[in-house]
Amino acid sequence: MESSKIQANFLLAGEKGSEGQKILTVQVNRNILAKIDEFYSIFNSAFLTKVTNSAETNQLWFDFRDVYADHKDIENDVEILLAFINKYEVQVDRQAKVFTGVESFNRFKKLAELLTMHKSLNFVEIKKEVFKQHPVLLLCDIGGSILYRCSERLADLDRKVDFQIKKHIHYYRPHKDEFLAALITHPRVKFGIYSSIMRKNIMPLMMKIFESREIKNLRNGIYEIFDQEYNMPDLGEGKEHWATKRSLEKVFQNEKIEERGFNFKNTLMIDSEYDKVRDYPFNSIVIEPYSEEALRNPADDQSKNILIEVKDFVYNLLENTDDVPEYLKVHTKYGHENYLIEKKSKLQSKVVDTEENKGLDKELKQLQEIQELIKQTEDKLNLQE
Repeated sequence: MESSKIQANFLLAGEKGSEGQKILTVQVNRNILAKIDEFYSIFNSAFLTKVTNSAETNQLWFDFRDVYADHKDIENDVEILLAFINKYEVQVDRQAKVFTGVESFNRFKKLAELLTMHKSLNFVEIKKEVFKQHPVLLLCDIGGSILYRCSERLADLDRKVDFQIKKHIHYYRPHKDEFLAALITHPRVKFGIYSSIMRKNIMPLMMKIFESREIKNLRNGIYEIFDQEYNMPDLGEGKEHWATKRSLEKVFQNEKIEERGFNFKNTLMIDSEYDKVRDYPFNSIVIEPYSEEALRNPADDQSKNILIEVKDFVYNLLENTDDVPEYLKVHTKYGHENYLIEKKSKLQSKVVDTEENKGLDKELKQLQEIQELIKQTEDKLNLQE
């Protein structure tokens, strides 16, 4: 009786049959031969010896010498290649389902290039499908992150008001449209708004924010809006009775979010208020809030390109990881500790500038609070690691 298994040999170094040969051998299901027969033109460059009569084949030989020379950890490569061949379909979305996420896709793409298989595969389209099948929930703050809001017009300001809702005046941060367009249209992103205000007050903001011609059609691209109900009371020391902070646990209980399988591993928040997201150091990045000072002195605004920089940071995350917390542990540019250290540095400079002023006591108290927050954040990061 013919065995249901055949031997797959991967030549890693040397010549086949020579004393210096290095081989990795695995057992595979014989059914793989049918796929090799049907799509041999796609996979032929991976083989060391031509597969001529699959019905009589008991061994397959793959040339993995270039792969092994590139990196020694090839067991996952072998597994991914065999799975891709065994499950190969013409439809790109079916091809994408072989991969467990963007990390396994990236590894296979590198492998295919080393085996010169990449010319037969449409990696641009496969990548899009992988992104769609493994989305990231991206939740963005409004006030402070993409605009500055105040209760009256700023006097002696060269710049015009972008819009007004009731008594509130709003000024957009530079590159707001480019930032929103880039994130909302990314095939891996499910873009949500996360705010501490009521939904009835968010909707007029949405109409205005997406009013410009460049992004008008993207309003419908917002996956979900999380309002005040998805926050929790902030009972921290010195907080006002109405203060709130984010609650991802509440977000994950949302029916739409739960059905799509979003969790801590694939969720990222962007916020300009450290206090709002301080409970989630590995699921959030904190950016410098847009301020009156930045509005009045645009030439000196060191954060004028921050939305572009944050977009690039998020794109790199989307391209390279299936685990948001693990990525943020390594890539700390917008991490909580970095944010607090920068804030401390600015406060120290301010104290030096105002040391002869009456406001010194207040500034020193804020500095002490920041130093304590840095210590608490370091302790929290160490615990979560």
